[in-house]
Amino acid sequence: DTRITGVRLSTSTKSTVVKGFGESPLGLEDDLPQVVALVAEQAGFDGEESRVSLRGDLFSLRNGSLPFRNSAKISQVLPFELEEQYSIDASTHQIDFLFKDKNGKDGEVLAAVVATESIAEMLSTLQAAGIDPDIITLGGNPFLPYLKTVEGEESSFLILDIEMSYI
Repeated sequence: DTRITGVRLSTSTKSTVVKGFGESPLGLEDDLPQVVALVAEQAGFDGEESRVSLRGDLFSLRNGSLPFRNSAKISQVLPFELEEQYSIDASTHQIDFLFKDKNGKDGEVLAAVVATESIAEMLSTLQAAGIDPDIITLGGNPFLPYLKTVEGEESSFLILDIEMSYI
C-alpha cells in the first residue's frame, strides 16, 4: 500500500498531544509534492519543524566496530571503513551512525548509508510542498527520541511517514 501519513504533534516536558492528522493514498499518476502538501494541510502543518521517515529500502544498514568511541573520529573514519569493507562510494552517499550501547566504552556502531541522490530528490519534493525537514529517518524507526523538548519549552512539529514503492 503506497501512502503518505502526517501527524502534527505538540510536545512539552509533561506531554505530547496530537494536534492534527492527515493521510492520502498515492498512485503512480499523482503529483508527489501536491499529495505531500495535501497531507500537511490536513494535519494542520503551519511551517513549524518537521520530521520525515522514508521507506527502508533506500537505506543500507551496516554494523561496524572501531577501536575508539570518539564521535568526531568515527565520523571521519567510518566512510573509509565502509568503502573498504562494503564497496560503498562515500562520495555519493550520506552516512550516519548510532552507538549500539550508549553507555559502553567500545566503538560498536550501527551505520546507516543512503545515496545522496535519493535524499536530494526527496528533499526537492518536500521543499516543493513547503516542507524542509529537520530530521530524516528510516521508515518504521520509532520517533519517540525525537519528541524530547528543552525543559520548560513547548514545540510543535509535523511527522511525515512516506512509505512508497517508487520515487
